[in-house]
Amino acid sequence: NSICLKYYLNDSWSSSTIEIPGTGHVRILKCVVDGDKVYVLFSQKINSISEWHLKLAVYIAGTWHNEHVVTFDEDTTHWCFDLRLDTSNRPCIAYWDRTDSALMFSRRVSMNNFVTEIVDDQLFGCSWLKLGFLQTDIPVVGYVTSQARASEIVKVAHTLGANWGIETIYTADNIRTIDMALN
Repeated sequence: NSICLKYYLNDSWSSSTIEIPGTGHVRILKCVVDGDKVYVLFSQKINSISEWHLKLAVYIAGTWHNEHVVTFDEDTTHWCFDLRLDTSNRPCIAYWDRTDSALMFSRRVSMNNFVTEIVDDQLFGCSWLKLGFLQTDIPVVGYVTSQARASEIVKVAHTLGANWGIETIYTADNIRTIDMALN
């Protein structure tokens, strides 16, 4: 019960599967590749503890290691996160933290070291999010949120210098699926 990867190289799929150690009880994962480096972001339930961990598995120079990003309580929407690389090829993560009722953005600055910012802490919930970048590393997070017993709201947040700007794009009942593309 672990994450396993196959890769496509020179017009064919790898003949063997690569197993990432320490990845049992995983629910959702996102993967990005930078040359010979592989980053896999996943949520993992710790066996007998009622909490979920958001972890980043990193493959560099033939070795896997797992880095802890954040811990959630069991009631958290542990599946609402996204992973992208910035122009310096550093892993960046957007995630909904129900424990703190906030949308968060983290940038990996070194091994096991993440700088985290609050994007939006005026949320009732988050049912979808996607992370992207505009020119020169301006992070943009698209997300669907709601207010208590109200319609879903599609929002976009982006940095404005040291602060995050938030725009409401659309409000409606029963929004199920959306996507975001940046140019």
